[in-house]
Amino acid sequence: MPVQVGMGQPKSMSGVFETLENLFGERRPSALATGPPSAPQIRYRNDPVSANLYAAEIAFREEVSPRWLVGPEIAAFVADIVARPWPPQYPCATWPVRIALVPFTGYASYENGTITVSSPVDETVVLHELAHHFAPFALASTRDFHGPAFMGAYVDLLTQILGPDVAAAFDRHLTGRSR
Repeated sequence: MPVQVGMGQPKSMSGVFETLENLFGERRPSALATGPPSAPQIRYRNDPVSANLYAAEIAFREEVSPRWLVGPEIAAFVADIVARPWPPQYPCATWPVRIALVPFTGYASYENGTITVSSPVDETVVLHELAHHFAPFALASTRDFHGPAFMGAYVDLLTQILGPDVAAAFDRHLTGRSR
């Protein structure tokens, strides 16, 4: 499974900020890596499912203290993951992945086989974007970016790569249930 690394940028930086303005009502770097001043104050006007997901990710990262990856480590991390055998529900796991590194902090996205991240980035952010690669049909067919197909892939990646305790911590923060 080839993983390519290169410097890059999203197709349109104005599109990045336009999207973030729609989510936060203001111009700011992505909250995914840096977090807002207070997670409960996040307002995602157009997507409450994503709002809940991002708030849970911010909270669970504080609990699990993920490892930070820099430059080539990101590609090695992804290459190791996609080289593993994955069940048939993830046929896209065998498709090529490109890593595009961007020079500003806090940005991460997935589009058409390319994971775009700033460096350094924590491993849970990379797994989040890789889950989009594992479940791209959810993106194409329904624009359901963080629906059941994505969540299944993300939880499977957390479980297989970082362990069941990390996946359970994410689930606790996502659902508000304690186990």
